[in-house]
Amino acid sequence: MPLKNLRFKTLNCSKLLLVLVWLFAGCNFKKYYVRDDYSFYSKEFQLDKASLLQTDGVYLSDKKEVATIYKFYPTGQVNMLVDPNHELKTDNDYMKAFNRRISDPSPSGRATLFEGYYRIKDDKVVIQFMNQPRRQFYYSYAYLTKGQLVIVKTTHIGRGKMDEKHYQTNYRAVYQFEPGSVNGYLPPNW
Repeated sequence: MPLKNLRFKTLNCSKLLLVLVWLFAGCNFKKYYVRDDYSFYSKEFQLDKASLLQTDGVYLSDKKEVATIYKFYPTGQVNMLVDPNHELKTDNDYMKAFNRRISDPSPSGRATLFEGYYRIKDDKVVIQFMNQPRRQFYYSYAYLTKGQLVIVKTTHIGRGKMDEKHYQTNYRAVYQFEPGSVNGYLPPNW
């Protein structure tokens, strides 16, 4: 079929530019994820009081290069801060940092953060979080011991199922529990 018989022969530069702008704007769409996008979100979630997971403080990484701090909430949310300059030293510092991020979710020049949800069964925990650049959910598989959270795998594979194969790895990222205030933390807003 010759080109002169095609319908777009009347396409001029302004129409072509409009189509290209629409096409590129559509490719650059950024989705903001909300509760219902997370399969781990449950409005009725309440952590069992007998659980090994502690919510009255934070879990601090053993690695000294960059401090990573997890805060778990009894309602199923989890939050993480990265403290590359080791500025956070006390329970009050941790509380202020997490509260600042909750009250102002996008402060410039502050530590990075992710917000997610967790599931727990016996001594096993799975944390679900969103990797924004890839627009993909990731899962951190961990187990609990008295006073420790041990992450053994982080992957986008497995959809957060607590299969034994996810816990059989040689990798270990150990986080020690640091007790703190129960009442000073703001409730999570995600």
